[in-house]
Amino acid sequence: MIELMSGMKEHLEIELNYRKNELSSCKSDIRGKAEEMNKQLERKREIEDTIENLNNSIEELEEYRQYKLSKSSETVK
Repeated sequence: MIELMSGMKEHLEIELNYRKNELSSCKSDIRGKAEEMNKQLERKREIEDTIENLNNSIEELEEYRQYKLSKSSETVK
């Protein structure tokens, strides 16, 4: 009986170690994916900032163009 329980204990310890290794591997995979997602999110924010800056520049150029047009029409009068 003791031998049977000892064998079961050994089997359960092996199974536990296997599960711990699986869990560790999963944690590592999740960390890797989270880091990749953070990089992608950072890149997305950089792109959004660039788009916003470009839109602001376009607006400023349009305002300047309108100003120049109004000045040139005043000069023609």
